[in-house]
Amino acid sequence: MEKHEFQPKEWVLVRDDDDEEWTLNVFSHVHGEYFYGLGCGWLQCIPFEGNEHLLGKKDAPEEKKTGGWKVGDKVEVQYCWDDKWYTGTIIEIDPDHTNFDGEEFPYRVAASCFHDSFKSSRWCSRGQLREPVEKPEEEEFKFGDWVEVLKDGEWTVGIVTEVDEDDEFATYHVNFPDDDGWYSKSKVRKHEKG
Repeated sequence: MEKHEFQPKEWVLVRDDDDEEWTLNVFSHVHGEYFYGLGCGWLQCIPFEGNEHLLGKKDAPEEKKTGGWKVGDKVEVQYCWDDKWYTGTIIEIDPDHTNFDGEEFPYRVAASCFHDSFKSSRWCSRGQLREPVEKPEEEEFKFGDWVEVLKDGEWTVGIVTEVDEDDEFATYHVNFPDDDGWYSKSKVRKHEKG
């Protein structure tokens, strides 16, 4: 299970072992291997938020996907050499894995774009992955379309305000609430409002 840093006065579920039901409490502090709250200390403690369904049950908490992905998920990965999206599969997740600059690269992905390199898989950042979409390279947008843009490693919603069909590297000018900029087709996808 992902490590959670509890805050004082945070609502939590607690118990001593897997045979006990989860009970509701308010987190106070950790001492040794015990989680303390109102009245006592426990060996197991999980956040109440997101685990509400476990109150009064003996079930184990579900493992959360790291960053929304899990091993075996089909994804599209952006290959740094050509800025295009390729079909791939997550084959390993290590939340502590970083690149040489110390940036988080927690997903090892096998994809066709890596086969010509010395390995058939590579470690990728969250911003290099997206849900598979149909024909991502063929989508065309026009003035006023709502889109999502891969900006600073995250998908950000904006509106297309200009199109330059002759420039494959900066085709769409997109406005955001606090910013604007030019983006290539590979960094723009349809938004549900569009």
